Amino acid sequence: MTLDNRTLYAALMMVSAVMAAALVAFWRRFPEVAGARTIGAAMSSVSVGALLIALRDLAPDFLSIVVSDLLLLGGIILACRAFRARCGLTHRPRFEIAVLGLQTVAVLYLYWATPSVLARVVAFSSVTAVVLAVAAVDLLRAARRGAGTGALGIGITYGLLALFMAVRAVVSPQQGEIESFVTTDHWLQILPTILGIVLAIGIGHAFMTMAFAETDGALRRANESLRRSNVELDRFATVVSHDLKAPLSNVIGFLDLLRTTLTRSGDVRGLEYATEAGRCALHMNKLIGELLAYARLREDAVDPMAPTDLGEVCREALFGLAKQIDETKAAIEISPLPAVPGDHAQLVRLFRNLLDNAIKYRSPARPLRIVVSASREGAAWRVSVTDNGLGVPADERTTIFEPFRRAGNASGIEGTGFGLSISRTIVERHGGRIWCESDPEAGSTFAFTVPAWK
Repeated sequence: MTLDNRTLYAALMMVSAVMAAALVAFWRRFPEVAGARTIGAAMSSVSVGALLIALRDLAPDFLSIVVSDLLLLGGIILACRAFRARCGLTHRPRFEIAVLGLQTVAVLYLYWATPSVLARVVAFSSVTAVVLAVAAVDLLRAARRGAGTGALGIGITYGLLALFMAVRAVVSPQQGEIESFVTTDHWLQILPTILGIVLAIGIGHAFMTMAFAETDGALRRANESLRRSNVELDRFATVVSHDLKAPLSNVIGFLDLLRTTLTRSGDVRGLEYATEAGRCALHMNKLIGELLAYARLREDAVDPMAPTDLGEVCREALFGLAKQIDETKAAIEISPLPAVPGDHAQLVRLFRNLLDNAIKYRSPARPLRIVVSASREGAAWRVSVTDNGLGVPADERTTIFEPFRRAGNASGIEGTGFGLSISRTIVERHGGRIWCESDPEAGSTFAFTVPAWK
C-alpha cells in the first residue's frame, strides 16, 4: 500500500471513529429510538476494522486484512439490522448468521489454502452485495424508497465489482501474491474496503438524519394536536362559562327574593337554608368566573415588549386588596422592583393572586407579614412574595399550580383552586417559571422569573 492509501485509510478510520462516538452518544441520549443501540455497535465494528487497516505495518500478514473485512461486513450487517428496526421490520437472524459464516469460511480458505487478493475482493464484494440486496428488498417493501433505492444501488455496485474482479482473477490469477496488495497501487483491490467504510459512515449518518426527522415530525404533529386540543378546550370552557353564568345569575336573584320573603314571614329555618344555598350559588358563580378568566387568559396575546414597572404593578394589586389588608392588619414590605417587558393587566392579576394567597393562608399564631422583593439572575429577574403564614406541604408544592387543586390545609379557607394556575399561565406566557418554597414553621415564598430588558 502506498503512503497515500495509508493516509486515506487513516482519515477514514478517524471519521468512522467520530461517527461511532456520535452514534453511541445518540443511543445513550435516545435509548427509546428503535435501532439506536444496533447502529452504534455497527459503526463501532466498522471503526475497529478501519483501525486495523490504518495501523498495520508496511508488510502486513493476510490475517489483518481478512479480519478487517469481517469487521466491516459485520458492521454493514448490523447497520442494515438497525434500519430494519427503525422501519418496524422483522430481523433476519438466520440470514445474518449464514452470511457471516460464509464470509468466515471464505476468509479461512483464502488465508490457509490460496491467499489471493483478487479472491478476497470477490468474496467480500459478493457477500456485501447480497446483504445490501436483501436489505433493499425489505426497505422497498416497507415503502422506504429512499433508503431502499440507495441500498440497491450500492449493492449492484458491489455485485458488478465482484463480477469484474472474478473475471480478472480468471484471466490473470494472482495466487500467492499477497505483496501486490501492499506494494502496488491497485485501486480496484482497495475499493471494496474503502467503499465499505464510506458506506457504513453514510448509513450511520442517514440513520441519525431519519431518526431526527421522524422524531421531529412526530413532535410537530403532537404539538399541533395538543394546540388544537387546547384551543377546543378553551373554546369549550368559554362557551360553558357563558352558558352557565346567565342561569346562575337568575338563581342568585331568586334566592335573594326568597330570603327577603322568608325574613318577612319569620321562617328562620327556611331563611337558613336559603342563605346557605345563596352562598353556594355565589361560590359557583365565582368559580365559573375564574374558569372564564383562565380560558380567556390562554387565548389573549401578550405584548412582550410593553415596558411594565413591577413596583407600580404591585401597588395597584395592593390597592385592590386594601380591604383584606386592613382587616388582617398585614404588614407589607415592598423592596425596589424592576421594570420588565410584559402585559400590565396580567402582571397586576399575578401579584394580586399571590398577595391574596398570602393573606388567605395566614397563620393565626402570629401577625401577618409579607415581603415582596426582586433579584437579578442572569438574563431574568426573580420576584419573590414571602409570607409567614401556614406554609405548603412538601408533596403539594407542585400540584397547587394545577387547576382546581388546593393545598391540604385549605379547609375552611375561601377559594376556587384557580388562582395559582392562572398565575402559572401568566408567568409562562411571559417566558418565565413559577415555584413554591415553603417551611410550615416559617411560611411560604412564591417566586417567579420574568425576562429582563436586553
